[in-house]
Amino acid sequence: PTQQITTSENKELSAKLPEGFGSTLDSAIDLTSPPSRLVDENGQPAGYEVDFAALLAQKLGLESNVINVPFAQIIPGLAADRYDLSVNNFTRTAEREAQVDMVEYIQGSVGVAYAAGNPHEIDDTRTSLCGLRLGVLSGSYQEQVDVPEVNKQCEEADLELPTATSYGTNNEAILALSSGRFDAWHGNGTVAAYAADRHPEKFESTAMKGTLSHSNIALPKDSPLTPILVEALQELMDEGTYQQVLDKWGISDWALDQASAVATEVIQP
Repeated sequence: PTQQITTSENKELSAKLPEGFGSTLDSAIDLTSPPSRLVDENGQPAGYEVDFAALLAQKLGLESNVINVPFAQIIPGLAADRYDLSVNNFTRTAEREAQVDMVEYIQGSVGVAYAAGNPHEIDDTRTSLCGLRLGVLSGSYQEQVDVPEVNKQCEEADLELPTATSYGTNNEAILALSSGRFDAWHGNGTVAAYAADRHPEKFESTAMKGTLSHSNIALPKDSPLTPILVEALQELMDEGTYQQVLDKWGISDWALDQASAVATEVIQP
């Protein structure tokens, strides 16, 4: 999609920015997970998370500066104050919350992509992954939390454990899946669905049962920007530009109506 969605500055909010903040909002984003974040055919950052970064910058009277950073390096970079924030689909974990602030901005889920025809009969249960070769993104929630949960459920069911291989980017992992180097890619639900939608002759996908979550924007720990960002994001939600981004990328059902710097209840379907 190429539709440009814009908003206006809220001068009361921009006046709250720390003295000497500068003129840009520097967002670290791993541009290898379409439709969330990607490099378009003109070599420019694109995706719904890039659009959100741009709208937040506009709301605060700033220019959006997207920096392409490998996923596993983003939280260490935020902890070292190299970036202002990262709109990069982070799921909360205790380990992450000890290092960064998090602001909920969209729903998410764990998804699986696999070969067309589903030769391994994968379904929406974790035990359908037992004994398979899995590809995961290095540093991701799936690598750190969900694959261990798959292992636990396979062990409890007395089934063979899967073997997981970590990749630096989701693009590398999807390419490896297409060449048969593993049986299923285990990652973000929208990324899995996008791969299957773009290449139905190669891939199918499913969202894993009981894995609906709230994805978060990450900021340096105790950042003075965090409460300002919550207000800016809530204004985008209330004025409708937030929903326009979701509609643009075909993920309208993933909307939240509340921006929050603390975890809110996730209601599983």
